[in-house]
Amino acid sequence: MKASRTFPGSGLAMPSAARAVQRILGLAPPLEHERAAVIIRDAILAIGVLGIALFTRFWMLGGTGFSGDEAVYSGQAAVIAGDSEMARYFVLISRGNSNFLMFQYLVAGAYHLFGITDAVPRMVSAVFSTLTVPIAYELGRTLFNRRVAIGSAILLAASSYTIALGRLALLDAALGFFFALSMLFAAKWIRSQHSQNLWLYAFAAAAALAIQVKVTGVLVVVIAALYLVASGQIRKIRLRQWVGGGAVFVLFMAPALIEFAIDPHQFLALLGDSTRRLSNVPSGYYFLKLSSYEGFIFPTLWVLAVLIAVRWRTQGDKLLMAWILVGTLFFQLYPLKAYNYLLPLIPAYSVITARVIVSIADRIVAIARYPRLARMVAPVAFGALLLSTVAPISNTLAAQQQPGLREAAMWLAEHTPKDAGVMTISQGSAQYAISFYSQRDAYPFGRFRLATVMPGGEILPPQLPSNGTPRDWVVYWPPRLIEGGVVSYLVYWIDQPDDPPDDPLIVTETQRQFRGLVEAYGGQLMYTVYSHHEPTVWIYRVGKLLPHPSLNVADRVASKTGLDIQVQGAGYSLGSAVTVYYHRTRLGVFQADAQGRFTAQVRLPAPVRSSYQLLAIDSAGNRAIVTGLKAT
Repeated sequence: MKASRTFPGSGLAMPSAARAVQRILGLAPPLEHERAAVIIRDAILAIGVLGIALFTRFWMLGGTGFSGDEAVYSGQAAVIAGDSEMARYFVLISRGNSNFLMFQYLVAGAYHLFGITDAVPRMVSAVFSTLTVPIAYELGRTLFNRRVAIGSAILLAASSYTIALGRLALLDAALGFFFALSMLFAAKWIRSQHSQNLWLYAFAAAAALAIQVKVTGVLVVVIAALYLVASGQIRKIRLRQWVGGGAVFVLFMAPALIEFAIDPHQFLALLGDSTRRLSNVPSGYYFLKLSSYEGFIFPTLWVLAVLIAVRWRTQGDKLLMAWILVGTLFFQLYPLKAYNYLLPLIPAYSVITARVIVSIADRIVAIARYPRLARMVAPVAFGALLLSTVAPISNTLAAQQQPGLREAAMWLAEHTPKDAGVMTISQGSAQYAISFYSQRDAYPFGRFRLATVMPGGEILPPQLPSNGTPRDWVVYWPPRLIEGGVVSYLVYWIDQPDDPPDDPLIVTETQRQFRGLVEAYGGQLMYTVYSHHEPTVWIYRVGKLLPHPSLNVADRVASKTGLDIQVQGAGYSLGSAVTVYYHRTRLGVFQADAQGRFTAQVRLPAPVRSSYQLLAIDSAGNRAIVTGLKAT
């Protein structure tokens, strides 16, 4: 009877095939000779999870165009890759938090392989986001066990928030990868009884790379230091290990140090501008933002898992809690908020949640009357969580397929002169999407605390008021650029970014002011971009160069039959016909030039009186009036 076994408590034989099914389903622990089957099962699960990560991050990456920040990083990468046209619109320095250029160099390398398209930078981000999943797996295995490892990978692969950011050409997916890689090396350094120097040096290298992707990567050093101090492990590190780790860190930071040395004044100035930025949001902003992507199940589980792990406090729990504590406190206390900032924390939340689920399942098994059936708790829990992500993932993928600035820029590239300047409603970066796709000089309209890179490379710092947000790109620059003929097209779009505004009135008020700008300068609707039969972007051509026409009178010559004058008008619709009247008498029709100006010689019929009006009006209704004219 070698092919069968007795059911516990029943005296009945259980065929080996049925027993194998139970082993695969996790109904019973594997025996020695079945470990290979368990490994195969785990490998199949791992491949399936990786498949989920690949599909959700790469599906229709080019379905929509860049947002502003994506265009900035991708344009910088194009400059690095040698695109001379892009050098007019993008400079190799950050206007925001003074980040370094590691991600851009990686994208530039991908450009050399695949060409400069908007899909390539997103592919780089998607690769980093996908590779973070096996790192989460290995982190769970290093700190706990294989069951926690596969659970960690499932939770991270199916995180809608992680998927959304992994599909964008932003710095965050790369930062999340190097952040998690640094913490994995830290975990192996802590756990390893041998080759500790190797893992320490690997941590130093990965930490340096994380910082070069985004300066907030420095938090990995703070997390490691907090853990070492709190656990007492810091006493075990010898001086030569500190020196070796420091040398590796400096070596891998060399590109950033060189970059800083080239222009430290500009770097520090932009960093100073960034640190003065703040967001007016409720204290629960990040939880609500995560819930908008994930639904409430995942964020609630993350919070509960941390609270439970606080009671257990194993070595692995302490490292994850230090990771979560430092990151959460920093981003919560940092005045500037952004929807993408929390991405480096998601691997930690995934691992600690998986660890809690597996541990609770194990405790249920230990007290259950039917332990083999109880072993289904963990697989069922992870399966249910995976199913719960279907709707959030679908919403995330659908939300990122809306047409917008790319389509507007492509229309501009095909239908406008090369020297036609463009102004678009912006949070500080949207104009760069126009430049990336159309190679047109583009300028922002809005209130923001970011420096602006003007076409040609000049960097204009924001004009910071004593209170409130800067208004230089609302009241100062727009009229000057339009009246000077630099800006010929105005692009209005309604898709607002996820980041909260610096001022709570900024969205609605900026939209209203931009519509007022379009109206004041006679905007003529040229093209509309639609999404699902709803308009999302409107392109207007500037119709006149002054918000209000002006009329001047010169060269007066009086005669018995009237007054001969020269009339000079400005601010009329470009190239329009202007009709001139005097006291309800039509004096003639005159053609305005391409700048909306005209000059006309007319005779005012007698009698000429100061109370009579001289009126010049074009077909669009733009009018100017002069009174007080006298015959002598």
